[in-house]
Amino acid sequence: MLQKLVHEFKFFNAHPLGMRTLLLTNLIYALVMPIVELFIGAYIMRNSSDISLVVIFQLAVYTGIPLTFMINGFLLNHFPIARLYSLGMLLSGVSMFAMMSLDNLDTLGVFFAGLIMGLSYGFFWANRDFLALNTTRDDNRNYYYGIETFFYTIAGIVIPLAAGVFIATTEKNGWFGGNVNVAYYGLTIFVFTLSVLASILVHRGQFQNPRKAPFLFLKFDRLWNKMLGLAALKGVAQGYIVTAPTMLIMSLVGKEGALGLIQGIAALLSAILLYVLGRVTTPKHRLLIYGIGCALVCARGFVQRGHVFGSGRYPVCFVPAVCASAARYCVFPDSTEGDRRGGRKRKAQ
Repeated sequence: MLQKLVHEFKFFNAHPLGMRTLLLTNLIYALVMPIVELFIGAYIMRNSSDISLVVIFQLAVYTGIPLTFMINGFLLNHFPIARLYSLGMLLSGVSMFAMMSLDNLDTLGVFFAGLIMGLSYGFFWANRDFLALNTTRDDNRNYYYGIETFFYTIAGIVIPLAAGVFIATTEKNGWFGGNVNVAYYGLTIFVFTLSVLASILVHRGQFQNPRKAPFLFLKFDRLWNKMLGLAALKGVAQGYIVTAPTMLIMSLVGKEGALGLIQGIAALLSAILLYVLGRVTTPKHRLLIYGIGCALVCARGFVQRGHVFGSGRYPVCFVPAVCASAARYCVFPDSTEGDRRGGRKRKAQ
């Protein structure tokens, strides 16, 4: 066992410095993401019991992301990519501090904190995706994404459980004078500390900025336009997915321990399912898997509609499932045509 670990460590060190640095940076920041994604919504629900504030926060987040992607393109012409990447990680802690500093959660304050979080996501993901492609090659890219996905999965299981237990135990045992918000302050310090460590580490990677080139386009290929449509519809679904579970659990149970436990179990089941699907399915099964996923989203929308939005109304949260199904129809019909074109090209060659 020890020899295998030594062998894996040597194999890891055999890869380029940039790739190793980026992996270690992302592994540290993987411990931050579950807290940011889950427990800010839980904090809002605990201190206000107002579902609309959670929606406003997520609206601000998803408003800030595309704006930051555009701003990031301009800033890359003037600042090193490592600085912009580290800025994205640091802003996640700043957003949490901004949220915790509010004496009373109001619309403006929550929107401002959400906008900062949107800037964080924008700087993080815009630069992370480029660095992942730029620091890996075809022969080591599977290894990179395999390691990264493995640790993100482990973090998605362990961190929600640990954070939920910490908050629940604080409430149960009366730690910090029975003030549960102090536990949230502790999580905020934890997030900011890890963000600082990851930000320091990323500067050791000697990363190169992308070459200066136009990055804002208005006209695209027909297939690319369809993919943009799919991305837009998927964004609608994603907004529902990251918002509704926290609102539902906190509304029904009202305990962060339950939120962490449920999310941890869900992440574990998701990891197992992804592994099984990867092992037993082939490309011809992709549409079937996609359709099953859409059906499950629909089913969850029906289950949650009465609890989150009132038993008399069909909520907006059901719309993403319909959008996802429509996206399947809009984008995929041309795939067989593309395969035929590719086949004709290969035969011609």
